[in-house]
Amino acid sequence: MALTTASSNITSWQSSHIPSTSSVPLNMTSFWTNSTESYNTTYTHTTAEPFTDDTIPEYWGFITAGIAVLFFGSVPLPVKKYETGDGLFFQWIFCSGVMLAGIVVQLIRQQPPFFPIAMTGGVVFAFGNICVVPIVKTIGLGLGFGIWSMVCLLSGWSTGRFGFFGVDKSIPEHITMNYLGVAICVLSAFVFVMVKTEVTPVQDEETEALLVTEYPKNASSIKVDTAIDEISYFDMLSPACLDYVFADFCGVYLTSTTFFVTYIIVMKFKPKVYPKVIIPALISGVMWAIGNSCWFIANRALSIPVAFPIVTTGPSIVASLWGVIVFKEIKGTYNLLILVIAFTMGITGAILAGVSKN
Repeated sequence: MALTTASSNITSWQSSHIPSTSSVPLNMTSFWTNSTESYNTTYTHTTAEPFTDDTIPEYWGFITAGIAVLFFGSVPLPVKKYETGDGLFFQWIFCSGVMLAGIVVQLIRQQPPFFPIAMTGGVVFAFGNICVVPIVKTIGLGLGFGIWSMVCLLSGWSTGRFGFFGVDKSIPEHITMNYLGVAICVLSAFVFVMVKTEVTPVQDEETEALLVTEYPKNASSIKVDTAIDEISYFDMLSPACLDYVFADFCGVYLTSTTFFVTYIIVMKFKPKVYPKVIIPALISGVMWAIGNSCWFIANRALSIPVAFPIVTTGPSIVASLWGVIVFKEIKGTYNLLILVIAFTMGITGAILAGVSKN
């Protein structure tokens, strides 16, 4: 969970540092499908034309940010009632769901070139993802999620706002309003931590032998003419943020698989496996993948300083609502009052960040 913050920074870089062109589609149908001119994977020495401003409609940024919030906040739902043990088997199945969604996106995008640099974000996410179970078992979900939200928000927002790590600096039109929204969102994370939950532990110690099979490797590369030293690497990247989803998810899956294979060896080929969690974990992985893909779009359409406060604060609200309405984990007048305050602060901060763009 802690390292996932670094992954968010890389995700923000991938979503903002890619070039934009006037050929980026204006409607969502053409946005998801690769309706732009096909990319030539062999580049020759030419005069690089400057890229124009991004043309993804702003309202799609808010729509995709809302979808990301909903799916991120609902990711735990499918596996809520299932035992995940030490988390190693669960994280591999979860990341397998992520990979399946990435393949679908790649096919919808009509298989654009593979951009290896985008795998970096997936690798870092996998490191953070494997830490989730130990974090939850030691400091609890509420405190862990609160720390994640706060650190992810501040690191991602500051990366886009001040242009860290090579990201293009993005300055909202209403800077004071943006700062205020971020500050309120950070405070709301502290308030969420104060909410006490009543969770019934899952009693399920089911294990069985594991059958390990090899998976096919799929790789692609971009051939670059040695005569184009004057052209930046970034000038050769795709203008469509969804073209980086597959490579990002490949990083997630390959790193997760490495962890799991190492775990099998350490356990002397007797890993703890929970068959009942396979389908729920796959569903959770697909949900996360959808949310992350939408986050790519939101970062691109709204800018990082605007999208990050919304996408990092909203999931806490959604997850808390599930806890109150469905699982009845949050009870008592005091807890509900604290929750209302946290909701109000989170929503206010997200709105301020959203309207600060224009």
